[in-house]
Amino acid sequence: RWTIHSLLEILAPALLPFMGLSLFALFTQRKDSRTAYFAYAVFACVVIYIIGPRIGILDIRFVPFFQLLLAVFGATLVAESFKEFKLFVILPLIFFLIVAIWTDRNATYIRGWIGWNYNGYEMKTTWPVFKGINDFLKTNGAGRVEWEHAPADEALGSIRSSETLPYFAGRETLEGIHMLGTPTAPFVFYLESETSFQSCNPIQDYFYSTLDLKRGIDHFKLFNVSQFVVRSGEVKKAIRSFPEFKLEKSVGNYNIYRLQSNNEGYVVPLKNKPVLFLAKDWRDIAYQWFARPELKDVFLVFKPRADEYDRKIFNQTVSSLDQVKPQAYPPKNISINSVIHNEAIEIETSQIGRPLLIKVSYHPNWKVSGADQVYMVSPSFMMVIPKEHKVRLSFEPGFPSRAGLLLSLLGLVAAFSSPLWLKKIKLGPQRESGLDWKYLAGGALIIILLVSAAEVALPSADTVLKKAREQFDRGEMAGARSSFARVIKMAKPSSGPRCEAKLFYATTFVRENNFKEGAAQLAAFLKEYPTSFWSPQAYFDLAYCEVNLGNKAQAGQIYKKIINDFPTTSWAKYSQERLK
Repeated sequence: RWTIHSLLEILAPALLPFMGLSLFALFTQRKDSRTAYFAYAVFACVVIYIIGPRIGILDIRFVPFFQLLLAVFGATLVAESFKEFKLFVILPLIFFLIVAIWTDRNATYIRGWIGWNYNGYEMKTTWPVFKGINDFLKTNGAGRVEWEHAPADEALGSIRSSETLPYFAGRETLEGIHMLGTPTAPFVFYLESETSFQSCNPIQDYFYSTLDLKRGIDHFKLFNVSQFVVRSGEVKKAIRSFPEFKLEKSVGNYNIYRLQSNNEGYVVPLKNKPVLFLAKDWRDIAYQWFARPELKDVFLVFKPRADEYDRKIFNQTVSSLDQVKPQAYPPKNISINSVIHNEAIEIETSQIGRPLLIKVSYHPNWKVSGADQVYMVSPSFMMVIPKEHKVRLSFEPGFPSRAGLLLSLLGLVAAFSSPLWLKKIKLGPQRESGLDWKYLAGGALIIILLVSAAEVALPSADTVLKKAREQFDRGEMAGARSSFARVIKMAKPSSGPRCEAKLFYATTFVRENNFKEGAAQLAAFLKEYPTSFWSPQAYFDLAYCEVNLGNKAQAGQIYKKIINDFPTTSWAKYSQERLK
């Protein structure tokens, strides 16, 4: 949910005169059919704003529609009041000038914002730096490029400047502002949290990692990342501990590193036999798999159910990550050549029958020749089992695309033939349709009651977590523990709120000096979330429990682990103090 700090963020001072005029028009023109439409549209915006977060829609996106409706509806009253005006035809021009002058006088940052956003990357003072990075990447290397998320990138023109790499450098990257436009987006942002000092963590439905380049290297290879653009001093310092990274170029404050240990490409043979995972919610399982280092080389094929053919193909069929067991293929040199086109992938393999991982997002519209089918495999990639040495995948239009094309053609036919069929349609008498206040008030009341009841009977995990944190801060450990347990039960394991709740559930025992139970709960948390944002804090609290249980040597090992595995966090500094 978007946080609104003041009502003036919605009812902006520059819009208030127009909004006041619209509200006056609402009451004076109740019998106008346009008033009913206006009231319905405003009502719809408010309703969707309220329920947005519950249905996975960003609520703030409906505020501009609400503002626009309130700003323009007053025009109906102006037109009615001036309809006897002799120069009525130029009335729109007059009011346009009034609105333009008023808005210009009351605007604050808008002009600067527009200039910054629309004058182009090339007009920024940092363009030589950005151009230097793109020019180097264009002629040096292949594979994907990862760009550390850093607020300082705003100086280049946008904090998401890296998304223009395909345009300026002709290189593939991992970013995508349409965060839910591909099933791979959550994994990309988890990888970003592992390799950035100040990651954005935009999809709050998921938990994220702290800076962890060791694990990030594994994910770089998974995504075929060959080069890494780094901005922050913290990541530049951390990267010195990993000889796999070679500094290739420095441009301004940016370093470009090559991951020398990645030479696999976009299509690779699997080292272990794939495991068939039966799950209705594959995203939740895939995200847990992605965050567990011990499973990195065992790929899961997701299906809701298995048929006889599936059980013949796959040696393992499981429904829990704890059931997954690595089964390696015999060592063998396999030659793979692949070419990635915009909507086709051509593969040539020396080994028929060895499954191939294709590091491209799965979609059911991919069709294959030379293999039996395209499987969806963890994290959200594709897998094929070749039946021939040459395999070709092509992205074909599905039913929605064909239906859209058909409807577009029908629309064109209807438009061009309208002079013929419009003459045959007889319009009935027009009737006045005004605003029925009873229905509007009744509808508003029903929505308010339903939302209020839902908040009480079916609160979201975020709502319960907020309550739990307030209880925790007040020292009400028993009540907080009950609320945290409720979040754990209602949210998915991949959920950010659940991850946080599980840690603080364990911490309530530590605050009550129940160190034995606290240590057990913290160990359970770390087994499930070994690399999350909250993991270094969990290790720190676990070490504190071990000290109080008399296990100082074990506590010392935990403090050293924090310093080694999470060196950029404040918990590493605290651990050094505890060790002393």
